[in-house]
Order: sequence, then C-alpha cells, then structure tokens
Amino acid sequence: AAQRYTGSDDPSLPREWCWPETSDSVPYQQQWAIVPVGASSAEFMLLKDTLGQRLPAATLVGVERVQNSELYHAWMARRERVARNNGGDSNDKLLYHGTGSRRPEEVVAASEGLDPRHSKGKGNFYGCATYLSVEPAYGLGVGPYAYRVPGHDGRRQQLLVVRLAAGAVK
Repeated sequence: AAQRYTGSDDPSLPREWCWPETSDSVPYQQQWAIVPVGASSAEFMLLKDTLGQRLPAATLVGVERVQNSELYHAWMARRERVARNNGGDSNDKLLYHGTGSRRPEEVVAASEGLDPRHSKGKGNFYGCATYLSVEPAYGLGVGPYAYRVPGHDGRRQQLLVVRLAAGAVK
C-alpha cells in the first residue's frame, strides 16, 4: 500500500509540509521526514525550471522534500538574523550538493542538517566541510560527487538542493 500523508498541525511550518500517516492512534512525531513532492506543485516546477536552465539535457524525474521541523525553526531564526545584518534581505539562494557514494538520506539525517563528516576524503580542497555549489552540474555527471540511484545503469542521479540565507555576498 502507498504511504499516505496528512497536513501539518503546526502553523509555524510551511503550509505545503505534510507528514506520513500512522496506522495506529499514536500521532506521528512531526520532527523529520522525507516526503515526495507532487509534479504539479510550485516547488517541483521551480526546481524543474531552475535545473532546466542550467542542465538542459537532464530530465527531472522526481523531487523529495527533507522536512525537519527543529532545523527549520533554527534556520528561520538564523535567516532573520542574516536579514537584519543585510538591510532586511536574507538573500536566499538555491545551492546544490552532491552526496558522492552515500545515499542522500544518510547525509541529511544528522541533527545539524547536512553532515560535514561525510566529506572526508580526497578532493576536498578545504577539508571537512559541507560543500555547496551554484552549479548543479558540479554534484552530478561523471565526477566523484554524483550519487547514482541503484538499478538505473548509472543514468539516474540524485542531487540535494539546499536553500541558503547567504546575506551579503561579495
């Protein structure tokens, strides 16, 4: 049976967030989940358009949203501070992160968000950190940062899209 989802009962979370329904009377702990995003949603269309401009040969086949209510609230507080220090503009950017040989679920499961400990190894110019790029191609293709979805002969890859409050960028 397909997983069913229900809307969030927390008004401080984004309206489009939904949570897996449980089969018993215990309410789902609305802390973190990975949920599918519908192909007709504004989120899907934004990513399709954005990726289509930068990777015209690629086909977007699906989008999943990582929802973490604790990190979301921490990010919103940080975003407000960034905006205050930047004339009221948080300067949000969509950036890209390739997960290499690790499943994306492993990388986003850390309580702090993206786990920089997964970046250990060769090719990390600045050492252990969370690397983001303005170019989605950096996390895809033939390089070491692409995660290839099993069962698709290496032709299907996953990429994390991260919203960052960049503030003043010089």
